Amino acid sequence: MKKVFINKFLHIVFLLSCIIFNNCSDRKGLFLEEFAVKDIELDSIVNLMIHQEILPNYVWVLELNKKDSVYSFAFSRQEQESVGYKYVYYRNKRIIGFINKNDYDIIVLSDINHKKDFLKSFYHFIEPVCQTKRFPYLFFPDNQYCDENMQEYNGIRIPTSGLLYEPTYTEFLNKKREFITSAITKKPYFAQ
Repeated sequence: MKKVFINKFLHIVFLLSCIIFNNCSDRKGLFLEEFAVKDIELDSIVNLMIHQEILPNYVWVLELNKKDSVYSFAFSRQEQESVGYKYVYYRNKRIIGFINKNDYDIIVLSDINHKKDFLKSFYHFIEPVCQTKRFPYLFFPDNQYCDENMQEYNGIRIPTSGLLYEPTYTEFLNKKREFITSAITKKPYFAQ
């Protein structure tokens, strides 16, 4: 009887330990879906961009957008830790997924919020490959609206910094399935 009690007790302790360990493990980060580049010209542009020097803890970001009949492919280099905060929370970008090219990960974002609209617009350029990868530097902050950059002003809490974030883009425009121009800019075509 005593042996049965000890065995049950050990099983319960083991199960509780597993549950506590599982809940306390680091689950920070988002799983993103991988995309492959289908368009030959875009593939050449991606190869050109990833061969530029990039600092450690930085990542390539590619914003895909469409305005009228012009497609915009805007590349920028960003600190890993600030991608989610500056792009997703301050600028309200949709995380599409990532492209892996020669062991470089390129985070893909867009202003197009509807999945069908995005796929219809960009299916000629990229396609999902049904693989995922965890990006520990992309996560939802505990306080998206009440953070350390908030200050009370006449009884209203307002942000005190971060709203004027403007990255430098290398932008490529595509019209009628042909890349027509490229530029280094602070204000991409889709934001004008």
